[in-house]
Amino acid sequence: MATSTSTPATAEPVPELPAPEDLTERQLRGADCVLCATCLNNATAVDLGARTVDAHGTVTSWFPRACAGCAS
Repeated sequence: MATSTSTPATAEPVPELPAPEDLTERQLRGADCVLCATCLNNATAVDLGARTVDAHGTVTSWFPRACAGCAS
């Protein structure tokens, strides 16, 4: 089971994110909002900061993004 750890770049509150294993491929790569699955582009995406995930004993980073409505 994968676990995600928050490492936000700013002191702003970061919304609770779904578990990475519950997200679509597009949400994992930042093409869709991790919270509501709205399609994002570089102008509409809000970076939620780097996160680490332990997937089957290998720690890796992922970079979730959200739409402005979900990020506020």
